[in-house]
Amino acid sequence: MTAALDRVANEGDFAVLESGKFLEYSAKITYFNGHTSALHIAKECPTSYNVGFIMPIGSPYYDRVNTLLRRFQNAGLIDKWLNDIMYEAALKNPNLKNKVAKSYGLSLNHLKLCFVLVLFGHFFGGVSCFLERMIALYKRKQLINKKLIQERKASRISQLSIKSVSPSILISDTSEEEFVNRE
Repeated sequence: MTAALDRVANEGDFAVLESGKFLEYSAKITYFNGHTSALHIAKECPTSYNVGFIMPIGSPYYDRVNTLLRRFQNAGLIDKWLNDIMYEAALKNPNLKNKVAKSYGLSLNHLKLCFVLVLFGHFFGGVSCFLERMIALYKRKQLINKKLIQERKASRISQLSIKSVSPSILISDTSEEEFVNRE
């Protein structure tokens, strides 16, 4: 493989199809002159392929290995391991030592925005709950006042009807003479 990469880097009349991470590693370690690499790695890959692990047929570890590989891939461990290899390769190259970006763990300063957003969310949630409660109390008070006004009107009408004197008229089918004679 190194002969093919030498031909690409020195003569430029050859192309190599290989793992992207291996080519990046080779470009940083072997073919880097301090400013640029003699290799150009295309971002678009014309084909994709998978790496396989060879196991005997009927191996009791087959399902476990597949499960672990899927977990590693989903958790991003494989990419992390490849990036760690690239980082170590960059440290070994004396021209790249000063240009290597160091990674730092997250601290509370990195998470300030998250806490601020959570606090704003809680604040505005509390304000909206308070306003909803005030609106509900205001509407309830209006309803109670409306009922009180209706009850007052009804009680005034009933008081007026009790105090008022209505004419007493006796309606009967007997004449006045018959009525007097009965007494």
